[in-house]
This record gives sequence, C-alpha cells and structure tokens, in this order.
Amino acid sequence: LPNDRSQTSAQLLRKPLQQRVGVARLPIPTTLLSQHTTMKFPRSIHLGALMVAFFEAVPAVLAATRLGSANEQAQHVVATAAAKAPRTLSASGVTPSTQQRVRRSLKKAGPCTIVAEAGSRILEDGAVTGTDEDEFVCFLENGKSVSLDMTKKQKADMIKGLNEGKWVSDETVYDDPEATVDGEKISVPRGTKVLKKMTKKSKKNKKNENKDKGPFSGSSGKGRHLRAVVGDLEFLVVKVIDANGLQRSENEAQIEDDIFGTDIDTINLKSQLSDCSFGQTNILSKKVTVPPAPYVGDTGVITITLDIDIHQWDRNTVSNAARAKLDEVLGFAASSQYDYVMFVLPKLYVSWAAFAGVNSWYSFYQDSYFKYAGVQIHEIGHNFNLAHSGGLNGQTYTDHTCQMGNPLYGDDLGKMCWNPAKNWQLSKNEAVGGWYASRHSGANLKEIDPILESSWSGRFLGVANYDATVPDDVIVLKLETRAQNDFFIGFNRATGINLQNDEADDQVTVVQVDSNNGEGYSQSFLKATLRKGDEYVITNFGGTGRDVIITVTNIDVGGMSPGYAEVTVEYNPCASDADCDDGISCNGVETCVSELCSSEIPPSPPRDLSVELLTDNYPSETTWDVKNPSGVVVMSGSGYSASTQQSPITAEVYPECDSGNYTFTINDSYGDGICCSYGSGLYVVKLDGVNVASGGTFDLQEIKSFPVPVLSPPTPSPTEAVVTPLPSGSPTNAPTSPPTSSPTTSPTVS
Repeated sequence: LPNDRSQTSAQLLRKPLQQRVGVARLPIPTTLLSQHTTMKFPRSIHLGALMVAFFEAVPAVLAATRLGSANEQAQHVVATAAAKAPRTLSASGVTPSTQQRVRRSLKKAGPCTIVAEAGSRILEDGAVTGTDEDEFVCFLENGKSVSLDMTKKQKADMIKGLNEGKWVSDETVYDDPEATVDGEKISVPRGTKVLKKMTKKSKKNKKNENKDKGPFSGSSGKGRHLRAVVGDLEFLVVKVIDANGLQRSENEAQIEDDIFGTDIDTINLKSQLSDCSFGQTNILSKKVTVPPAPYVGDTGVITITLDIDIHQWDRNTVSNAARAKLDEVLGFAASSQYDYVMFVLPKLYVSWAAFAGVNSWYSFYQDSYFKYAGVQIHEIGHNFNLAHSGGLNGQTYTDHTCQMGNPLYGDDLGKMCWNPAKNWQLSKNEAVGGWYASRHSGANLKEIDPILESSWSGRFLGVANYDATVPDDVIVLKLETRAQNDFFIGFNRATGINLQNDEADDQVTVVQVDSNNGEGYSQSFLKATLRKGDEYVITNFGGTGRDVIITVTNIDVGGMSPGYAEVTVEYNPCASDADCDDGISCNGVETCVSELCSSEIPPSPPRDLSVELLTDNYPSETTWDVKNPSGVVVMSGSGYSASTQQSPITAEVYPECDSGNYTFTINDSYGDGICCSYGSGLYVVKLDGVNVASGGTFDLQEIKSFPVPVLSPPTPSPTEAVVTPLPSGSPTNAPTSPPTSSPTTSPTVS
C-alpha cells in the first residue's frame, strides 16, 4: 500500500469489520476482505484518500454482489477508487485540486528547535513497552513541527549525541541552509553530520517565549519552565474530538479524576508523583478561564474539536493540528503558560499507546492509555528529561524496577517509583532541592570514588522509607568511575509507594548509566539484583585493571520497620602481587597485603582541586570537565537550571607519574560563553586554594591547562652551627712556674 507510514495492509485487515466513513458505519462481509487481489497503485496516492473513495463505492457494490462474484466486484471497486483517488488530502480533510507541495530551504523557513519524541508501544497482549527515541521533530518558528528525514546513521548519531549531552531536546536548534522543508518533513542532506549543524535557541526567541500572555498576565507571571521537576507544576489536559466526532467516552470530570484523582481514582499521576517525591512535586489541575463558553469550566480539562479525520493522518500531523487548535482556542501559546499539557485522543489503529517530547511540555495518549498511571508517569518522565531504563538482558526498555522501564498498565496500577540512577537525576537536576535532597541536607545521597576509598559499608533504605532516614542512611550510592558511565546502588524495597514494583522485590539493585554522570538525559541499564549474601563484581573498574566487589551482607524486612539492606563496596582485592602490578614504575613495586594492594613507595599526598562556577542567564547551555594527563575525566558538571552561584565542586586529585598537565574544559552550546552578554558568569579553578585557571569570556569552548605537581616534602630547617658552650667554672689559673727562657744560641740559617 502506498506512502503511509502509520498503516500497513496487515494492520488494515486486522481492523474491526465495522469501518467508519464520515459518521456512518458500513458492514463489510468477511468474504470481501478475505479474498485478496494484488494491484499496483501510484506511490503518490494517499492511503486515506484511497480508502475514502473505496468506501464511497461500497454500498452500490454490496447491493449487487453475490457471494460467488464478491472478489470480482471487489477488484472493480478498488480499481475505480484508485482511478478517482486524489494525490493528497489537506489537513481539513478537503481534497483541493490546486494544492501544491512547496519545497523551500531551511534558511528561508528559519532555524527550528529539535525535540526527541519517545513513545510507548503496544504489544500483542495489550501491554505496553517502550521504543527508542523513535522520532525527531523540529519546531519551526511558526510553531509547526516537521519530522527530520535522515539516514539510519544520522539518526544513530542523533541518539548518541542526545545521550552524551552534545545536544538537548527542546533546547538545541538545527540550522542547515542546505536542508529543505517539504510539506511535513525536513530533508537532511545525506552525508551531513547533523550535530555540526546544531546551535542553541535564539536568546531573543527565549525571551519572547517567556513573556506573559493572555489571562495569566500579571497574575502568575509564569513563563515556560523546561524540565521543571519540583514545586507546583501547572498541568492542562486536552480532550480531542476529530472532524467526524470521534472522541473518548469519558467526560471532562472523569478525565480529570483519572489524572488528578479529584473523585474516586486513588492511584493516578498526581498522587504517585507526590508520593515518590515526598511532596516535592505537586501537579496542579490548572483551571481554564478563557471565554467564550464552553471553555469556561471548573476542571483542568478542556475539549477541542479538530478539522481533520485523525484516522487519515500520521501522528505528527495530528499532534500539529491539536496543538494549533488548542492555541487558537486559548488565544495564546499553551506552552507559554502551562508547565505540561496532556492530549487525550480517541482510539487510533496505530502501534503506539502514548508519546511525549523529551525535556518538553507535551504528551499524547490514545484510546484508554491516558487512564493508566504507569503510562502517565512514564511519559511525564520523558518530559522531565528522563531516558529509558534497560534491563538485565541489555534491551533498552526492560528494567521492571523503574517507571522508565516497562511501565505498569492498568487503571489501578502505578504504585512504583524509579531506579537509583533516575532517583539520582531527579534529586540532582534542580539547583536547590530535588527529590531526595530535602532531608539531612542531602546526606542520604552519597558518592564515593572506590579508587580512593578502597572499602565502604553502609545501610540502605528504600525510597518508600525516605521519611524514616537518619543522616547515615543511604537512598542512592553513586560509584564514581572517573568517566561519564557511573554506577548507582539502591535498595528496591517493595512497600508503600513502591508496593506494585514489578521486579527484584526487596533486593539491592545496581544500575549503570551510559553517560552524563547520571545527572542528565542518559539511558540506564540494570546490571544486578542482589539478595542477602550475593555479590556483584565490576571488572576493570574505571579502566584501572582491578575490580570493585559489591556485597550484600544483610537484608532485614521482617523485623522492625523500616526494612533495610547492608552493603559493602570493596576496591582492589588481590590474591597475589601480580594482581597489584599497575605497570607504572615510578610509583614503586606493588604488593598484595591482606587482600589489599600497597606500594613500597608511599603515594604522593592528594591535592584538593575545586571548581567554582557562576553561569549566565542560560545555565543549561554550560557543561565542563577536568581531565588528568591520561585523558580520564576526574570532575565534571552539567544540567544546571539556575543562574546562581553554584556550590564549589571539590575532588582529591593525585599527581601523575607521567608528565603532562591537567585540563579544564568549559563549553557553551550556544557559543557566547558565560559572560557578559546575558549575565556576568565566571569560573575559577583552584588547586589547594590557589587559582590555576579562571575566565568566562569565550565562544563555544575554552580549555585551560595547569600542572598538578607532586608535593615535595617540607625542607628541614638549616642545621644550626655548633657553638662550644661556655665553661662552667672559673678560667684556668696562670701557671705557677715561670715560662721557659729564650734559647741562648741563634738558630742555624742555611
């Protein structure tokens, strides 16, 4: 079948025999659909238009058809419909004879803001699973989104760059004058490195975006808040009706209850986000007060009617139509006044249950999936800039301990939170506060460098018992690898807000991220689920050639509440001297003593390296790192969301045996540094309290190098001159005998 990505012949034949045409339903005999004929059509014929023409002719055919001639008649109808079918349909469902497709360069259309869209896919049993970032769309300056038409390699580079923080969804701009805008897509030139055509959103556009508009002006004063996670978050829910009257059967009050729990629904988006964050995240059902009726209401749900038949169009066209209609009804851009907007669509014959813009404001749900708390939380998680969570099998969406893995699906299922890596990100992405940083000044979020701290032990509580923690308890332990792919450990306690957890109940879980140090968008993978007595070995930890062993020494969930797990982390256990040899001669000969490696030459004392940062008014553009002479990242920072003085980050660094300098690299993705056009930002790097690098005025990147020399032992004070002590008694008396007389004979002279 021609040129329609959302419908295949197999999917069409699996549809119910009741097929909708306009507002009428026509019964199609099974015999008519079960006898297939292969025919060729021009690729430019739109499938939706072909089906409309086909069904318009069906009543007459059925009236004259007998069972024996059904296939012959079907061939005639299809052939006639194909001849009459238009080449395309307009967004309103009308078939204009004069409509032309216009190709224009992206330079003329203006740069566009890239958004990654991640979705939930429907399995055969009705359950949902995830897809990778399955589509990249670009929002033009007129607010319309168009898909990016790329090669597989270009798309793979985009996904890799997103995970590595090289670009940020709904923040990064694509601007390639060689690209062309053609209808609903941007054709990216083949062979182009897309990442090199990216920059940051215009500062001017950002300011316009945040201007107060509409009825909220002068009251809330809210502009758009990207990646807002904590505080009061204003939500709007939109019920969508298509041109044929297709819609969900629930009224606005019922939809509001399913999402906000305003009546009888006890497990919903609002309740679970509040519970998992311990009150840090409070979503508000924002009342719509825009005249004229029927848009004045008491609920945070609004109903809009589109001008298109949603079954005839792909999801990008439908989502564009819904967003445009909502803005038209409201009289202002919804994204400028609401933190998040959820669109509820009627049943579609598609493979996705829901999708959302990553680090963005919108999400779409079709059929009954908007009612499922697990699906709601998963999609809003993408809005929160969370990536998917992969499982033990290495697939990208099979961590069943996490809402960003395979979510729970059902109206009364959703009591489940996130894995340790996602909990770390949710706690660290706000400049102040965060989910598990509110108690004990964030002491329950611990980070260790096993290379420096060879042995650690502690008690873990699950997130469900966060309110029972004392300062020494651990919610998440981060193992710093000195690279971007750190490990995170947590106790997956299956109780209370995490009662409906779907894997590894009451076990310790180990999760690793692909990049971004767990503080930005990054795919995570479940590496181990551990019971009491189990251990997990991370081989060649941090590229050191030695292992880290994580051991669960105790789990107690049957005694006094709360349940807990005790865990030890050991680095560098050895069985022989050979296990300790690091191949570096300048640091002495290593030996194995009591299962720990040691050197006959004591290592040089560590030195304190700190980075102080004040961003400009666009903090999310700033990233930095410090690398040792071997190129290993020892410190880094990203994911800033407030242009205030960032707390100094301090690490102990060990002078390298080999020659070379440490390097500090700071990046500004927009290309205007951090000073002084949009704020007076600056950075200062200090070694033992002494400035070794500083600045703020640069373009895309600035690199500063500095040595970290070995501290010489203090020079001893000069040896004092030996002074003969004064005699303790009186001076020697003069001799009593007279001195010897001079000789009487002169000496001989030769």
